[in-house]
Amino acid sequence: MGSITQQSLLIVVAILCISTTMSMYTVERCVIPDEKELLTFLLENGGVVLAAPPTDEVIDATPDDNHCPVGETISNDAPLGERALCPWKMVSTYDATRYPSTLLKAVPKCESCLSADGLTVLPNTRCEVVYYPTKVLRQKGCEQDGVMQYGVEPFQMAVATQCISTGSSL
Repeated sequence: MGSITQQSLLIVVAILCISTTMSMYTVERCVIPDEKELLTFLLENGGVVLAAPPTDEVIDATPDDNHCPVGETISNDAPLGERALCPWKMVSTYDATRYPSTLLKAVPKCESCLSADGLTVLPNTRCEVVYYPTKVLRQKGCEQDGVMQYGVEPFQMAVATQCISTGSSL
């Protein structure tokens, strides 16, 4: 009887191994719907795709890349994010399980607001991110038909920064 139990256990382990291998194979073989289908599904469910700024305004994020331009001369035709009292940069973010997988987010360059001439930092102020509520699609898994399924989820997109008073007068 002991050998039957061991044999049964080996069969169960073999089935689990085969099942795991098959499900990994299925995930690898899962078909992602084309761009048009995903975009249509997103728009039909209240999502908005915001136009990307010119590529010269997009910076890849690095932790030490938040240089606040106090006292620097900024051209009048510089991008809006550089001319603002709370300058920001647009950073590309990537999430393979989200559609769109690449999105931009505004990241403040300064902790406090700059004066109108940009020469000083204003006391009792802070730079705060402005969010735009939208929706994205999130991968939910591969169905038996071999097509990746998506669900709609809310998403707060960081689009700019603004100057906020923290108490006393500006």
